[in-house]
This record gives sequence, C-alpha cells and structure tokens, in this order.
Amino acid sequence: MTKQEAITMLRAKLYCMELQTGGSRKCNERDCDNCPYNYEQGNMGEQKQALDMAIKVLEEEPCEDCVSRKAVLDLVDADWEYDGLEVDINDLPSIRPAHEEGKWIINNMRGTKICNICYGTVGLSDFKYCPYCGAEMESEE
Repeated sequence: MTKQEAITMLRAKLYCMELQTGGSRKCNERDCDNCPYNYEQGNMGEQKQALDMAIKVLEEEPCEDCVSRKAVLDLVDADWEYDGLEVDINDLPSIRPAHEEGKWIINNMRGTKICNICYGTVGLSDFKYCPYCGAEMESEE
C-alpha cells in the first residue's frame, strides 16, 4: 500500500464515521453499497494496514532541532580551527530520537556514565537523555 492510498482510505473512513455519528450531513446507513466512501475506505485488512502505517509514521516523527552528537564531534575532531563550523553544524541532518528507555552504566573509576544502548560516554552530570542516541534514561534514584 502506498502512502497516498493509505491517506485516501483513512480520510474516507473518517468521513464515513462523521456521517454515521451525525455530523453536518447524515448517513443513509441502508445505502452503503451506493456510497462512494464505502469502497474508498477499503476492507478491514486494508484499513488495518493503513492504520499501522499511520502509527509508524507518528512514532518516527523527526525532531527538527536534534542533531547527531557523534556527527558534531567528528566534525570538530576533523577540522577544529575551521571558521565555518557553525554553518556546518546547522547543516547536519536531523535524527529521530530513540523511543527506547536506556540506563546509565556508572564507571566510578573514570568518573563517567555509559549508555547501555549506544555505549556513548558522558560525565557524571545529570542527563535525562543520551546525547548520542537520544534514548530517555531511567531515573537513577
């Protein structure tokens, strides 16, 4: 199923539901076979597939203000004295924050914490999210 097919199907289903619940227009429930929305919304299997696609898209909404910290660090390591660093950082692609819940692994000997998902290392400061993979971290309490 294409994205456009899913959108058309879900819009038809929504419109049909609005008619059935007494929106601005009434549904003639006895004449579904002659209603164009009846066929546009697909069968039950197609509706489930369209809803599944919509849920996946919503779960993976990009964060337009997030950048990969690894990409920033690689850029800084590669060209520390570069004058256009700010432009390059702003041109970095957005990432999709992880929806996983991670856990910090404390390394007291080094004074660091390690993310159990991506193994990114940070200082012992209080981080609610891993700056490398975006995972929300469990409370340390």
